[in-house]
Amino acid sequence: MMRTYLAGVQREFWENQGSFIYLPLVITALLLVVCSYIVIRHASPDSQFGMGVFGQFSSGDTAVGDVSGEGTPVPAGAAEAPVEYIVDFEKGALAPVPGGSSDKEFNGNGEMDLNDILHGIHLLFINIMGIALIAYLLNTLYSDREDRSILFWKSLPVSETRNVLTKLFVAVIAVPVLATVISWLAQIGYVVLALIFAYRLDLNPWTAVWSRLDLLQAFFNEIVFVLWVGFWMLPFTAWLLIASAWARRVPFLIAILPFVVVIIFEKLLFDTSIIAGLLAEQFQIVSIQMGNFMQETATDIQRGTIDLALAVPRMITGLLIAGVLLPATIWLRNHRFEI
Repeated sequence: MMRTYLAGVQREFWENQGSFIYLPLVITALLLVVCSYIVIRHASPDSQFGMGVFGQFSSGDTAVGDVSGEGTPVPAGAAEAPVEYIVDFEKGALAPVPGGSSDKEFNGNGEMDLNDILHGIHLLFINIMGIALIAYLLNTLYSDREDRSILFWKSLPVSETRNVLTKLFVAVIAVPVLATVISWLAQIGYVVLALIFAYRLDLNPWTAVWSRLDLLQAFFNEIVFVLWVGFWMLPFTAWLLIASAWARRVPFLIAILPFVVVIIFEKLLFDTSIIAGLLAEQFQIVSIQMGNFMQETATDIQRGTIDLALAVPRMITGLLIAGVLLPATIWLRNHRFEI
């Protein structure tokens, strides 16, 4: 049985390898190429572009300015003075080394900025994969009915229950986890380039970058966040699947129109927006969790990011809704698969 499910997962990835595999790999390559170019051409304290990507500060009208106003700006006339500076990732500025020490140490705490950049890279991949998954879910149970290849697949000893559950697994777990793993490659590449960038600024790469990171904790937080979002959005995933199985034309309209009609009628008849509010809250919670996820440090991110206790009632409701929609999807695949 397990082999049959694995074969189904392999089939889904083979049929959608462009969006599931090649797209995140291309994004990784482009990201690392751009960052490599910045390291080669803009590794300078005076480069606003380079510092904006790796140093999190920019130069202003002075020789080196302080964006946040908390650091110490260097007057332009004093550019020739033999003063040594360190990169303060928290304040976003170059800060002079106390007493002119040659040891490039940080006075501030740099975890927030560096780990936030890594989380930002991760969320870039997850958002792009989210768009790809919406297109996949709307098309996956429609395309084979449109080209009538469903007749071939029905001749195989694979039930529609297994087929639908396989597609659900791919959308909720397999693809998000793969996107997360590929984002880890991009994040590791970024860290390596940040080390080189710090070295080219005559900084100690260990102090400037590596000691400010907790990659294992960050990666753990990212995979937990992805799995939480997958289960949180399960009722919408199930709805897109049933829309794909139900549609005779344009599955997107089948997925959207019922909500639009209900929201409009509710507003006209009762002058309320309960349905719209519930839908907005469902997505808003994801947005809030994502915002908290970006703001917490690697050591205490779990305290404020994934608060499952507050979401348990809504999560259970979503699972019950999905528990109704998925059997309906399987019934449609078994009894109404002709277009």
